Amino acid sequence: MIEQEWLECADPTPMLEFLRGKASERKLRLFACACCRRIWRLLSDEGSHKAVEAVEADADRKVLDTDPFRLALKAVADTTVELADAAGTIIVTRPGVARNTRGAQQAVLGCSLIDSWEAAFHAADRVRAVKGNIALETVPENLLEERRAYYNGKADAPVNLEQIEAIYESGTATEGRYQSDLVRDIFGNPFRPLTVNSAWLMPTVVSLATAIYDDRAFDRLPILADALEDAGCTNADILNHCRQPGDHVRGCWVLTMILDKPALP
Repeated sequence: MIEQEWLECADPTPMLEFLRGKASERKLRLFACACCRRIWRLLSDEGSHKAVEAVEADADRKVLDTDPFRLALKAVADTTVELADAAGTIIVTRPGVARNTRGAQQAVLGCSLIDSWEAAFHAADRVRAVKGNIALETVPENLLEERRAYYNGKADAPVNLEQIEAIYESGTATEGRYQSDLVRDIFGNPFRPLTVNSAWLMPTVVSLATAIYDDRAFDRLPILADALEDAGCTNADILNHCRQPGDHVRGCWVLTMILDKPALP
C-alpha cells in the first residue's frame, strides 16, 4: 500500500493488513471498540456495554476487577457462537436480519479476542455484516426467507438474489467507508509519522486534551487546535485533523501524542 491508497481507501481490511505487526495493541483494541459503538443500540444488554467498556479500559491500562475477555464471553453467553479459543479466532455464520442483535454481540466478543489484530479485524467484519443486514430491512420478508433458504442449501437461488445482495453490499460498503475513516483517525498517516513538540504541551493543552479524551468530548477538538496554535504548533496535519469534520474516537492519534498514551507490548 502506498500513501495515496491509504488516504483514499474505503475498506478497512487492507488498511488493517498493512498495519499488521506495526500497530500497537492499544490502538487495535480501541478501533475494535469504536466499531462496536457503531451498533451500540443493538447491544441492548448491559453486559455487552460493560464488555466494550472493559476492553477500552484495559487498552488504556486502567485498573480492572475483571478479565475483559471473560466478561465478553459472559455477555454473549446466550448466543450461538463457535469459539476457537486457542487459535484466538471466532467462527461465525453470515447472519440474517432477525439476528442483528446476535451479530452485534459477536462483534463484542470479537473485540476482546486474545490477538489484538484478530480483535480489530473480526469486530469490524461483524459490524459491517450487521450494517448490511440493517440495509436488508427494506426487502420484503418473503424474499429474505428465500435468500436464507438458498444460503442454507435448502432451495435454489431466488431470481432476484443479485438485487438483494446489492442492497446488502451497499450497507457493508457504507460502513466500510466509515470504518476506514476510523482507522485514519486512530492510526493517522503511517507514511508521515509525527511527534509532538514538548514546547506545545502547555498545561492548558494537556488539561483540555485530557478532558476531551475522558469525557469523549471530541466536538471540542477544534478548541484544542486553537490551544495548540497558541502554544506554537504550526503543523498543518495536526491542526487540520482537530478541525476536520467527521467523528473522532478513543485512540485519536493527536490525543494519543499529546497524552502520551502507552503502546502496549
